[in-house]
Amino acid sequence: MDYPVLEDRLAAVYDRFHLDRMRIEGNSIGAPVIDHLVARGLRIETFTTTNATKGAIIQQLMAAFEHEQIAILDDPVQTGELLSYESRKTASGAITYNAPSGMHDDTVMALAMAWDMVAGNPPITVIDDPFAGW
Repeated sequence: MDYPVLEDRLAAVYDRFHLDRMRIEGNSIGAPVIDHLVARGLRIETFTTTNATKGAIIQQLMAAFEHEQIAILDDPVQTGELLSYESRKTASGAITYNAPSGMHDDTVMALAMAWDMVAGNPPITVIDDPFAGW
């Protein structure tokens, strides 16, 4: 999807649901999108995905499911991604979370980032438009 189309869709969701902020992954292709959305006046929080931050939000999401704190739509893509998601222990002892080779984890990560926001955790980084109100 072209960036302008993506940005228009994200801005429409922001407006339609009267959001006060939106979280977007900043260390992938998200950086230019974030800049453009901030320029439009949207309050954007960046999420920097590292093994540590990914592990933290995935563990929070797992706990939410275990404690029945979250319900999701009956979406076959998301259900498939959640059911196939896996953890692995590296040679150094670190645990990584990923989709199996050849599969995607986009909806898992989106759900984990969204749950992290509504679970009351402080934002990791907030980017506001420094020129707002000029």
